[in-house]
Amino acid sequence: MITVAEAKQIVLEKTPPGPKTTLSLRKILGCVLAEDVFSPIDSPPFDSSAMDGFAIDHTEAPGHFKKSGTITAGEGVRKKIVKGECLEIMTGARIPEGATAVVPYEEAGQKEKEVIVAGAVPDGAHIRREGEQLQRGELVLPAGARLRAGAVGFLASLGVLEVPVRRPPKVFVLPTGSELVSDSKDLREDKIFESNGLCLQTALQGIPAEVTVSHPLPDLPKILSGVLEDALRDYDMILISGGVSVGKHDYVKNVLEKFKVQTLFWGVAQKPGKPLYFGKKGETLVFGLPGNPASSLVCFYEYVRPAVFKWLGDLEPELKEAKAALAKSFIKKEGRTHFVRAFAQPQNGRWLVRPLEGQDSHFMKSFALANCLMIAPQDEDRIDEGEEVTIQWLP
Repeated sequence: MITVAEAKQIVLEKTPPGPKTTLSLRKILGCVLAEDVFSPIDSPPFDSSAMDGFAIDHTEAPGHFKKSGTITAGEGVRKKIVKGECLEIMTGARIPEGATAVVPYEEAGQKEKEVIVAGAVPDGAHIRREGEQLQRGELVLPAGARLRAGAVGFLASLGVLEVPVRRPPKVFVLPTGSELVSDSKDLREDKIFESNGLCLQTALQGIPAEVTVSHPLPDLPKILSGVLEDALRDYDMILISGGVSVGKHDYVKNVLEKFKVQTLFWGVAQKPGKPLYFGKKGETLVFGLPGNPASSLVCFYEYVRPAVFKWLGDLEPELKEAKAALAKSFIKKEGRTHFVRAFAQPQNGRWLVRPLEGQDSHFMKSFALANCLMIAPQDEDRIDEGEEVTIQWLP
């Protein structure tokens, strides 16, 4: 059985970058740029007003100015001012020829068609200069940049309509277990509701991925084989929930071997999620997640999610970490890393983390209340109250 660090290293080393593709801005949220993007225009594209007010020649202030007209944003008419005149101007409108500053409404007086500026005005006041943010041909965003809403808006403002990214992976989620049902009308003695499929699908929703979720399959090798044969051909990643332990009806590993999936590891020194399986056939990654819901979700966050982000080209694919003080002593057995569902909150300028009740691998209430996972290292059996621990923020 390998350590958590060894398992994570194998997953990231064996996860290839996804193929490059070009996507429109409407489809890139959360993706990662595959190439540098350069600006096709100057930004701003022309000198424009940063305020509603009056465009003047700043060398004539203080003074009285005759208002000779109004300029609105986008009107497309070139205007100019002459000595002793000003133009009323709206935010975003092009600065007229002869104007060197804008005086906001609140800093000017008005009397009929006369505008009064009482004090000196700096050259360039309230003017957005052409190219001051970015010049044509300048780097907009580098390869490896995560495309959040701000990046999408920035690219749109430059007239960039599509960008090169790594293609989002096609992910197949396959819940298994003869005890599982999806519909309440099928719930009878010895059956339980299937939840891992929906849980994993939801966890993937904030990540660029094309996700397909199967209905739950019974623990029958023939049925499992039929579905996996197609999935290994059609998907980049397969997440199998259940059937990966050492029970008499845990057939997943044997079926995968039948299709010549290379086992990269099976079993990790961790709690929950000890029977985690990871394999590969060609470029398709296969994760065998434990059937217990908390184990399945922990393994998703620790291994599957980083693999998806590595595929997308993210340079920092793992959960964000922080340091926190432990609110209550925590006792465990040595030999396994524990991922403890916990809740952290600020206190006296630092984070204070409290493990939640219900840490069994089939308990999900603690996951529903958690905002982080606390890491209890493999070689420790006790962490005392007040000691510093590492936490991982849940998305």
